[in-house]
Amino acid sequence: MDPRPDEFGGCFNLQFDKNGAILSTKEKISLAKKRGICYRCGEQTHKIGLVKKLPLTNEKVYNGVCLICFPEKRPAKGTDQELNNDSSHSIRSSKTLFRLKALRSSSKRNSSSSCKQSDYEIDLIDTGDDEHKSSSSLQSEQAPNQEEDFEPRRKRQDEKSMFKFPEALNTDDASIVVKAMHDNNGNPEILQVKCNQLRNIGNNQAGALNEIIPMMDKYGKDSQLQAAACGAIWGMAAEIDGKKSEAAAAGCVHNIVSAMKNAPNDPILLKWACGALSSLSHGLGVREHISNEGAVRMVVLSLKHHWQLQEMLEWCCRALFNFIYVYPVEHHDENSDVIKKEMEWANSNIIEAEKVNAVSIVLYAMQQHRIFYTSHEWAFKFLCHVCDNDFVRDSQNPSILRIYEEEGIEICTTIVKSSNVSSITTVELAIGLLSSLLQFAEEDKYALAKIGDHVDSIIASLQEFSSNAFILERSLFLLRNLSHHSDANRAVINLNGGIEFVFDAMRRYADNSLIQEYGCWTVWICSGSPRTFLSSNERAQETKLVIKAMRAHSSNENLQVAGFGIINNFVALADTAMIFDSVLDDILEIISSQKNQSSVQERACQLIYNICTKDNTKAKCIVECGGAHLITDAMKMFPEQFRVQQAACRALAATSNVDEVSKQAVIDAGGISVTLEAMHKYPELRRRALQILSLLFLRNETKDAIADENMFRAIVNAMSHPMDVTGFFYAFAALKNLTLHCQRCSNVTFPVALSADAVLKATDALIENKDLVLEALGALWALAKSMDDLDGFGIHTLVFFLMKVIKMYRGDRGIKFNPMIYRNAFGVLVAMTEVDVDKFETHIPEIADGILSIMYTCAQELTGDPSHYSELISFGLKVLINMSELSLGKAEIIHMGGIVATIDVLQTYQGMHEIQTLGCTLLSTLSKDNLEVSLCLFETDGVDIIISAMASDPMNSDLQISSVNTLSELSIDDEAREFISRKGGLMLITNAMKNLKEDNLLQKNACSALSALVSNVPEDLLIKSQVIPTVIDSMKYHSKILDVQLEGLIFLHTMCIKGRKFKGAIANAGGIRTITTAAKEHLTSSDLLVRAFKVISTLATLDQCQTMISESNFIFALINGMMANIDSKDLQMQACGALCALSSDPQNKNMIHLQKGTEAIVFAMRVHFDSEPFQTLACKTILSITVGDNAEASNNKGDVIDAIITAMEKFPSVFRLQENAVLVLQCLSESPSNLDFMKDKSEKLVKVLHMFLSHENPSFQDNAVSLLSQFIT
Repeated sequence: MDPRPDEFGGCFNLQFDKNGAILSTKEKISLAKKRGICYRCGEQTHKIGLVKKLPLTNEKVYNGVCLICFPEKRPAKGTDQELNNDSSHSIRSSKTLFRLKALRSSSKRNSSSSCKQSDYEIDLIDTGDDEHKSSSSLQSEQAPNQEEDFEPRRKRQDEKSMFKFPEALNTDDASIVVKAMHDNNGNPEILQVKCNQLRNIGNNQAGALNEIIPMMDKYGKDSQLQAAACGAIWGMAAEIDGKKSEAAAAGCVHNIVSAMKNAPNDPILLKWACGALSSLSHGLGVREHISNEGAVRMVVLSLKHHWQLQEMLEWCCRALFNFIYVYPVEHHDENSDVIKKEMEWANSNIIEAEKVNAVSIVLYAMQQHRIFYTSHEWAFKFLCHVCDNDFVRDSQNPSILRIYEEEGIEICTTIVKSSNVSSITTVELAIGLLSSLLQFAEEDKYALAKIGDHVDSIIASLQEFSSNAFILERSLFLLRNLSHHSDANRAVINLNGGIEFVFDAMRRYADNSLIQEYGCWTVWICSGSPRTFLSSNERAQETKLVIKAMRAHSSNENLQVAGFGIINNFVALADTAMIFDSVLDDILEIISSQKNQSSVQERACQLIYNICTKDNTKAKCIVECGGAHLITDAMKMFPEQFRVQQAACRALAATSNVDEVSKQAVIDAGGISVTLEAMHKYPELRRRALQILSLLFLRNETKDAIADENMFRAIVNAMSHPMDVTGFFYAFAALKNLTLHCQRCSNVTFPVALSADAVLKATDALIENKDLVLEALGALWALAKSMDDLDGFGIHTLVFFLMKVIKMYRGDRGIKFNPMIYRNAFGVLVAMTEVDVDKFETHIPEIADGILSIMYTCAQELTGDPSHYSELISFGLKVLINMSELSLGKAEIIHMGGIVATIDVLQTYQGMHEIQTLGCTLLSTLSKDNLEVSLCLFETDGVDIIISAMASDPMNSDLQISSVNTLSELSIDDEAREFISRKGGLMLITNAMKNLKEDNLLQKNACSALSALVSNVPEDLLIKSQVIPTVIDSMKYHSKILDVQLEGLIFLHTMCIKGRKFKGAIANAGGIRTITTAAKEHLTSSDLLVRAFKVISTLATLDQCQTMISESNFIFALINGMMANIDSKDLQMQACGALCALSSDPQNKNMIHLQKGTEAIVFAMRVHFDSEPFQTLACKTILSITVGDNAEASNNKGDVIDAIITAMEKFPSVFRLQENAVLVLQCLSESPSNLDFMKDKSEKLVKVLHMFLSHENPSFQDNAVSLLSQFIT
């Protein structure tokens, strides 16, 4: 037998059977016992004599393990029985050969857990005989089978036997134990014994959980019994994964955490609790309970308070590791939803809050127990998993920084270097953790052992012959060739410090051009590997050295190329800020000095590209120093060199993507012209050139016109040639950005229709590529916004393309529904229908059908957040609104179910205010003058939806205006008006006027809607809604806004008609003064004055209103209005009516006289001489004003008498006019001056009155005779 351990740490002859098959762990242990050797090292003796302070009791190995490989087996007193057969003292540690691989690739969960396998090994080792072996649990999370020292609450002799690992229970025994617990639930001693027996219950659960939970609740302060209960839970859940979830759901996690909180200073209880939590955490869904109950924090606190205990470190780390490591689950694939949810809890919810503290405490405890490797094994597992599975994998991560700060690397290196290491797995884990940490470090010391001998000799020659320039040249040349040969050689050169040796040679022989050249080439090739171990400071220094060599040997083109190659690689691998702070100017100067070298310019352009993509700050510096000019100069210098053009185009693209200043610098350097030339000459560069153009005009806010028609034609021409998808993508982006730029520059003309046609043609064959279609629609949208008319544009082609897109990406053909595509498609239609909707008249049916189908899909079929579809719904509604301007469009939308679809959308997207506004606007447009649509809205709960929309966003003026308009259109009859009011429409309109007081358009539309609604609304609802004061306040606030005043006056007139109660309400709310103000503010508006006079005429029927009218000085405004609008017959009619009504009040009559009201009427009578109705009303009004006047008030009314006589002569057959005229003359004749005037007009009066002397009306006869008798003697 070969006793030497193999590469896995075990004996070679114990790895395979006679047929070459790999032995299982159980077979290895059994075979080692038969041979009397150690299972791990193959030794036949313990070699105890070499270890100090350990008694030499028995040197032979009997049960398959030696004390060197398993130091935890060393007894305090080394008797043979204790050494070889004691199974009551076993501390678990995992020994699987594949542990490191499983931990470092934790995402591969197709193999069994390393932790479970390791504990399986030790369970087999710990059992001293076959009988005991068959009764022990083989699960990794099974409770430890050693005796535990609980707190001294009961007799010591009972304690030892009570907590010794029990015999396995069969079904009958388990039932007896559970029954005994139930019968003795008041006896803690018996309960502790029974709990200890349950540790080995296995699959025979017998309802034990139902007894454990109440017991833990009852004896919450008994730490000894709580520890026994934790052991029982541990044993019950050890072998059955389903029991873990069941126990957690029953409250076990809560009880365990409560026990830990109640006894934070009891390490025995805490250890058992950690073990139980570790076992339970394997169950599906248990981690959620662990997180919610704060178990992680209690485990961390347990280790923090008892770090000095070896076993506490082990079991706390076991628990922490099992919390965050998800083992493979039978019947569940690693990509199943169950496992994903479990991993989500493990990776983020469980340990995230306590991660940094846990790492810190674990590392501190490890430093105190560096020799005890069992606890370190689980600690390393935990740290490795934290390091490898952290979401933020960089050197600034708090967990990684804590491992650095707490000497995590020192702990790893100490473990690896220690000569007393007996746990191979621990060393593997230490190296694994070190490897994970070195992803963020700058030097990997352990990788140096993998260097090949053939490269070592070359590097040694660099040291040995460093003073011989010739040999150094040859060695560097050979190094350059070797580095070309394979990646392995480059890695060995890097790992052996070959780069440092090369730089030393370059420093020593700075004047030797070949050494500098070969050295730069070697470094260039090797520095392309990520295993180049140079610190940031070293890279900065070596960059300066390379720059110095390039400047000293400027004629060596190969050196220049290699130098730029080194800097390029350093840019890719290093911190650009440290490399270029002091040498950036030198680099640009070298580029400028090597303008005639095409290969140098190519590498220089590559360098500029790398810098611009790596460091935005340095990119700005390059632009400021003229980098854009250097690139364009290279393209102009070597127009026939494709590689130069290619590298320069990449550099231009990167430079154009820095900021707005860089874009302008590229433009000023002639970047557009050289890009267009390269695109024309080299088809391979079309894609890159289109990218440059798209970047140069992306968000370019300059107002200067830098685009012209040739650019558009060049892009269109490029699109006519074969390109890949990316090329077309950049072409569409360039067209879009160029168009948006031209929109900002009003003096630029470009072929919009030609460009749009080219986009449609190019996209038609690639319509299944959603990203390309999305960008194409973006370009079409931008172009559509620039169209002044649609003449010459293929509307049919566009509609066909859009309908094809709508059908393809609707989600019913296996292609996922894409809201952004529909958003852009509808945006195109919005822009074009706003230009000329008439051009789409023939396509309205298919467009409406497509939009309504998508709206229905978004409202009824799609799941998820509705906000993802809000934009496309908004644009779809805008298209429908535009098309509804046409009678055909309106009819088609209604016919295709546009009303129902709109209502569905409004109901689905109730929180989206823009959609609510547009939807209400569309409903308002469709329902206008359409009784059928109005009825449909009532039948489909449309009114409820509109009112709900109004209530959802009372401060959105657009929404309120559209909703108010719709409600106004729906007020088709008394029943509809009452329905709307009862649903809250009247109250919402009133509230909208109050909330949006400054919005005059809303105030106007609201007043109009109220006028339509209030005609059949119950009085109680009108009074409750405070609608009258609200309208009057609106009129006051918008006294200078004519439309608001007009609609407000219409509303007030409507309310006046409803009865005296509302007239009083108007007067009490300040309506009369408001009307007076409106009349004064808008004296030239005959429409407003007509409405104002109507309202005042109606209000004047109340005595209280007469007084208010007098106080408001309305009569002054009325007479001024008459004079200002003397040509308006309607106004004069309403004014006379108002004066007639007001003259019934003496105070107002006096005011009329003072304001020359009669004279105003006379003046109007002369202007409207031919109007019989007005003349009649004027005579009546004058009569009303004149009746009751004293003689003094009636003096000198010659103008009135003359106007009356003229009216009588003009309309001799109008009895009412003649009657009122005679009465006026009678009243005026009481004044001597007037009577004298009448006598002068006696001839006319006699002639006019003569025909009425025989009138059938005796009263009129009497009046005429009486009048004639006064001036005829």
